[in-house]
Amino acid sequence: MQCKRENIMKAKEYLQQIRKLDIRIGQRITQLNEMRARVHIMRSFDYSKDRVQSSPKAGNKQIEDLVDFEQSIIELIKREQFLKDKIISEIQLLENPIHVDLLFRRYVEMQSFERIACDLGYAYNYACNIHGDALKAFEDKVLNLS
Repeated sequence: MQCKRENIMKAKEYLQQIRKLDIRIGQRITQLNEMRARVHIMRSFDYSKDRVQSSPKAGNKQIEDLVDFEQSIIELIKREQFLKDKIISEIQLLENPIHVDLLFRRYVEMQSFERIACDLGYAYNYACNIHGDALKAFEDKVLNLS
């Protein structure tokens, strides 16, 4: 019985990556927006007023650095989104549509078991049992192939 429980935990932890990826993607988008705001502020600075003893190349270098950083964040977002899409595709490989629906609602849409049970017209305990079966099916179909 312990082995079955460990396998289910492995599938659950694997699927929980989606939440972590969503958080990281959101944080990177926030970084990107902040960076774009800084670049906008730097570009909109009025250089026609009193001149300060500094090199205009320094400002250009900062903008170039921000643009390079922006590109690296975009690449990270793409990689994280690719991994998220891969996991969603793996959920959709399951043969039982109820398992697909339940895992998608739980790990992609982040719904509670109470909400899932209500939406599907199941008792809470039954939804939890189906979840266990779905994790087992996911483990067998996807994770054991890796």
